[in-house]
Amino acid sequence: MPDQIESLFAGLRAETLPQVRPPGIAAVHRTVRRRRTARSVAGATAVLAAAGAFAAMGLPEHDQRKAPDDRMARLTAAAQRAVGEQVPDRGGHAAAGPVTGGTVENVPGLTAGSYIVAVACAGAGVLTLAVTRSDGENPMALGGQVVSCATDPQAATMPFQLPVDGELTVSLHGDDQAAREAAYSLVVARAGAADQSAPVDPESSWNAGRAAQVLSSGGHFQPERMTTERPAQTTQAVRQAGEYEFRMACAGPGSVVVRLQQLAVRDGRISDAGGVLSDEVVSCTDVDPRAADGSTTVVLPKNATLAVTVTPDEAARNRAGFAYYLDPV
Repeated sequence: MPDQIESLFAGLRAETLPQVRPPGIAAVHRTVRRRRTARSVAGATAVLAAAGAFAAMGLPEHDQRKAPDDRMARLTAAAQRAVGEQVPDRGGHAAAGPVTGGTVENVPGLTAGSYIVAVACAGAGVLTLAVTRSDGENPMALGGQVVSCATDPQAATMPFQLPVDGELTVSLHGDDQAAREAAYSLVVARAGAADQSAPVDPESSWNAGRAAQVLSSGGHFQPERMTTERPAQTTQAVRQAGEYEFRMACAGPGSVVVRLQQLAVRDGRISDAGGVLSDEVVSCTDVDPRAADGSTTVVLPKNATLAVTVTPDEAARNRAGFAYYLDPV
């Protein structure tokens, strides 16, 4: 019986062993590649985890503060360059910095005369400027400007007339976007010869004549004509105390701000003792001009002087024409 079993196993070994082969070189290489791949994936995962931890820590604190400050410095410099191109080497009062919801610049000790304010806004949003004579008995609005902020800003200029000596207040108000993302620069300076000698456009002269014709039709008086190449002021003295009717008309495009102010002469100098009597925005009419609706009645003392200041907006400047008359009631 044992001999028979031994004989069977001998036959089985003879049939099966030739069919069983060792793994060989290729199988070994595949195993090694699988192990290397596993190690590489583990290593990459560790590197990514380290990078994520570094990103989570972020930059040092002083670098985080430096980036916004550098951007605001660049915007301020851009705004200053834009203003310098418009008002080069003019001196005067200058200011610059980040736009806020409300900034006030005071310019004291100014003498009466013609001035110019230039303002630029670098960044995004809208900046609103208002110029006021802030001392004396009554504040006097002298003009305003709305400036769009831009990456490559252009300065806006506004000439204005300061009728008497005093202090000037320039108010700047940025909208929400400008208060976050913009910087401004402004200069207030005496108007140079070029600013004061801007030639009167024939269209403005023609429209001043049209406005005067509207007021004088059927009347015996000669209205005062005013062109709009810059803010302008005229004065008219009255000998008798009493009520006077002030009527006006504006022909052409845009609109003008008309201010009536009682002035007094003391020791040879004009002062604003009487204050502002009227302050009104008058729309100009390009086709078929007509007198402004209604009239203004002003009460003036004996030997008083009435100052009429007309400030055109951009559409009216050196195109529209204004006229008025003052008549006893």
